[in-house]
Amino acid sequence: MDYTKNCIFIDESAFDINMKPPTARSARGTPAIVTNPSARAVSHTILGAISTCGVKRKATAVKSKAIGRTNAGHYNNFIKKTMDEKDKYPQFEGFYMIMDNSLIHGKNGELKPFFRQEDWNDTIGHHLTVVDDLLSRNTNREQAEARLKSLPLSDHEHKFAKAISALITKLPPMPMEENINEFELCTRFLDPFLSALFDDPDNGIYLRWTNETTLESKAKSDLSRDRPDICITESCGGKWDVSRGYGEVKPATQIQNHYLICKDLYKIAEFCKNSVNTQLGGSLGIQTIGRDIKFYLLSLSATDAHVLLQLAEIKVPDSLQKLPQLVTEISSVLKVLQVFDKVCLRANRTEECIGQQNLQTKAVPKLQQLFSESKNRKRPCHLQLHHS
Repeated sequence: MDYTKNCIFIDESAFDINMKPPTARSARGTPAIVTNPSARAVSHTILGAISTCGVKRKATAVKSKAIGRTNAGHYNNFIKKTMDEKDKYPQFEGFYMIMDNSLIHGKNGELKPFFRQEDWNDTIGHHLTVVDDLLSRNTNREQAEARLKSLPLSDHEHKFAKAISALITKLPPMPMEENINEFELCTRFLDPFLSALFDDPDNGIYLRWTNETTLESKAKSDLSRDRPDICITESCGGKWDVSRGYGEVKPATQIQNHYLICKDLYKIAEFCKNSVNTQLGGSLGIQTIGRDIKFYLLSLSATDAHVLLQLAEIKVPDSLQKLPQLVTEISSVLKVLQVFDKVCLRANRTEECIGQQNLQTKAVPKLQQLFSESKNRKRPCHLQLHHS
């Protein structure tokens, strides 16, 4: 079974149409009616079947107020007609029909072990306790760092604790009023945080601050010669093997320069796309503007279609006083680490799939057509950060 090749997905959406309260008036001489009776319209359910070849079939059902789910007769009829439609086309031979039948919005005992709020509260509570003791001067930086690293945590949570520990040793006690240049931004704020999350020499993974062309462009002369600021590279023996992520950095003074910020995002997408073409399942993109970090995942989601998806946006604190705010972002950090470990890996693909990956990237002259020759920093930009 391959979800991207031989599966047909079935799902439903429910709508309550024409919902509006009726008019409620009290009879003359009687007390006023304080509560309006509410009226609930009849629910309509839309069933749909879709595959990588496109939408196969859709149908609408009406169910009464008393029934809480799709009518079984209508559902069975929909499945039967979908199978009849499937049999008409030889390319759907051997396809699997899949429907998510797990109740995730209500109480579900099967899913409870994966969403234990107690574990989250304990992990966040332990981190906040250490940070609060540091801020109240009940402990020093070295003791706080040792306490965080000794907490009983999972692998990803331990990396997050290492990131907090690294920031404890580097952050000033209070925010600095001076502007920070790009070099100091990288060495004092970004590198301690990112290196603790991704740098793992024992497993051959290195977060590198390079100013050289990528491994992919060195192997193919027709690729972009741009040089990324950040490169997450996996080694094989004593040589670099493959890059699993790229990043670009701009200081906070460039936050209004929409031209450079948008161009950085394009460069990240191009670096990651070329990396995915080396048989990676996905590539991690990191764009930093000041202390704001945006994490992206680029993957080949469908034939001839690379998709850049934003995973999370995290702000590195400018002082120890704001470190508790970062602790509460642990869920976003763990999501990025999970995607990096599970998706940004070498994927086993056939020669046909590899051929579909090698889409030609637009040349730089064609790229320039996307940008206006004039620059206006008051022009709206969806990448703009309003609180840096």
